[in-house]
Amino acid sequence: MENKQLEILSKIVNETLKEKELLLVEIKSDNNYNFKVFIDKPVGNVTIDDCVAVSRSIEHKLEDVFENFSLEVSSPGLTSPFKIPEQYKKNIGKEVEILTTDGKKEKGILKDVAHDKITLETNKKKETKEIEINFDNIKKAKLVLKF
Repeated sequence: MENKQLEILSKIVNETLKEKELLLVEIKSDNNYNFKVFIDKPVGNVTIDDCVAVSRSIEHKLEDVFENFSLEVSSPGLTSPFKIPEQYKKNIGKEVEILTTDGKKEKGILKDVAHDKITLETNKKKETKEIEINFDNIKKAKLVLKF
C-alpha cells in the first residue's frame, strides 16, 4: 500500500478513535487493501460493541476512499505484547514480563510509567527491589496472566 493511502487510513482511524475515547495500538495492511485495526481503552477492556462501532464508523469513511477493502477491528488480546505507552499505563499495579534488547528477562509488578521508562518491582530470592527500564531497552513486554 502506498504511504499516502496509509496516511489517509491512519487519519480516519485516529479521528474515529478520538471520538470514541479509544486508543490506536496498531494498523496492519497489505497490498490488497486488507486492513486490521487493533484498539484498546485507557481503562478497562475493549468490548465487542466497541469493535463494531469503530468498524462501522471506519467502513463508512473508507468507502469514499477505497473501492474494495476488508476491515477487521479488534483488541490486541491479553497475551499480546504492549505496543504503545498507554498499554503500560493501564497495567500499572499488575504483573508484567519484560524482555530487554540485550536478551534479559524481568518479571515483576509494574509500578510506574514515565515518558521514557518504566519502573518494575521485582522479587528475586526473597529480595524486593525496584528497577527502571528505558523504553528504548524494551524489546517485548506483556501482561502475565494468572489462572
